[in-house]
Amino acid sequence: QRLGLAQAMLHKPELIIHDEPTDGVDPVGRKEIREVLRGLAADGATVFLNSHLLQEIELICEDVAILNHGRVLRSGRVSDLKAAIKESPYTFRLHGAEANVKSCLPEGASLLSVGGDTHEVDLVLAEQIDVDRVIDAIRAKGVSILSMQRKVLTLEEAFLEIVKETQA
Repeated sequence: QRLGLAQAMLHKPELIIHDEPTDGVDPVGRKEIREVLRGLAADGATVFLNSHLLQEIELICEDVAILNHGRVLRSGRVSDLKAAIKESPYTFRLHGAEANVKSCLPEGASLLSVGGDTHEVDLVLAEQIDVDRVIDAIRAKGVSILSMQRKVLTLEEAFLEIVKETQA
């Protein structure tokens, strides 16, 4: 892989096309290859990568195209593709009596008591209005919200959702 990349860079091309650039490379080599590819892009070269290793693509690329069976399903900035997935998992850490917590949660919520009156709740919510409704219901029951965290999807998770959407 390193030799192929070195050969591709010999004449300082404006376009570099590489297939699976970090496949079969040790962790140190992967990091070095990512740095080289980012450096080439920063110097103005167009770096086109093909890979099934979506974690690597997420670390290297700014723009991607999602293909399935030879068809482009979506393309754009990695951050935009990840943000476009409607349903997002949230984790709430709540403090209050378990009965009060249970009574204010929508169906499908996963409740885990972590000690005393502290609970963790996992929810999948599609719209901001759904998040607002859950918060309003929690507060109306006198339950304290200790923390709330939205899980950021990985490119792989976004890819799987995009493929699933197009097959439905």
